[in-house]
Amino acid sequence: MHSLGILIRPTGSRLPILRMGVDGTIEVQGAYVTFETTIRAAIRSGYRLEDATLELQDFWDRTSAASPSTIRTQEETF
Repeated sequence: MHSLGILIRPTGSRLPILRMGVDGTIEVQGAYVTFETTIRAAIRSGYRLEDATLELQDFWDRTSAASPSTIRTQEETF
């Protein structure tokens, strides 16, 4: 199966994203199992996105922009 993008852990491990739901859920191939999480949870946990489809990148960017942790970081900068 072709991946939609690569999720990069804060440790640098690379995990392929296999599917994306309309609600922001993503199916990720871990080392031993396939698991489901949300884009919001991945962002809050410090994961990064790489080599993503346009649709996935757009959803990631919109979720990141709406994330409370992102808003706090921007407010702290000013």
